[in-house]
This record gives sequence, C-alpha cells and structure tokens, in this order.
Amino acid sequence: MRLTLEAEPEPANTEHELWVTLGGRIEPGESVLIAAQRELREETGITDARLGPVVWYGEQILMIGGRPRSLKETFVVARSAGQTLTDSFWTAEERHAVAEMRWWSLDELATTSRTVKPPGLATLLSELLDSLSNDGDDAVPVRMIDLQ
Repeated sequence: MRLTLEAEPEPANTEHELWVTLGGRIEPGESVLIAAQRELREETGITDARLGPVVWYGEQILMIGGRPRSLKETFVVARSAGQTLTDSFWTAEERHAVAEMRWWSLDELATTSRTVKPPGLATLLSELLDSLSNDGDDAVPVRMIDLQ
C-alpha cells in the first residue's frame, strides 16, 4: 500500500512543509467520486484508478489570505497500479503552492517526523486497510475525522 501526499508550505510558517492528501474543490454538477477522479488526474496524472468508497469526512475553518474559510473534506479510496506521478496538469496556482509530491508507504507515514495532515493519518490508514477487501467490494461506514 502506498499513498500520494503533497508538500505545501505551512500557512503559519512558510519555511515548514506540511504534507497533505490530494484534493480540490467539487465543480458544479460533479459528484464526490467524479470530482475525486478529476482531481486525481489533474494533480498526479493517474488515470487508471478505481475509486470508492468514501471513507472519511471532516470539516475545519482555515485562515486563507487573512479571511476564515470553511474547508469540508471527503476522503475517497483510490486503487491504482501506481503510475509515475506527474505535474503536467497542474495549474499555475498549484505550481506555486506545491513544493513536492511523492508516494509514501504506511511505514514511512508511521515513522516520519514531518507534519502530515490529517493528524494520525498512518493509524487511520492502517485501520482502514484492515476493513477493506482486496476485490474492491467495500461497504465501510464513513468516519468523521479530526482535521486539526
């Protein structure tokens, strides 16, 4: 099992990297799964992923540009053969905001000293992997998680 994370400058300390899960906004008319598929392609170039189920959900208020902004995150399982990651589809904003993108193993997540969001991601993933089946026929309840 591997997970793709992006390194972004931490809002309160731009010299400190914050490793975060991939994401973006849902465009009008898109479902969560369609938006996840589009964002996955745009942010990584991965086109062979099987998506689903939705497994986690969380909300938080972030200060962006000095203004509070409500952030609602829905986490979707994406199974892929693990293509090479590419930034070919990134917007100018993403090129400015993302310092690095790479695959992480569960062991790397569990032992890193770097800041990873959401907190406890290695534990969340380990518990999730115990509940998922290998054939992709997963019926797991959506779990509320702490994004702070």
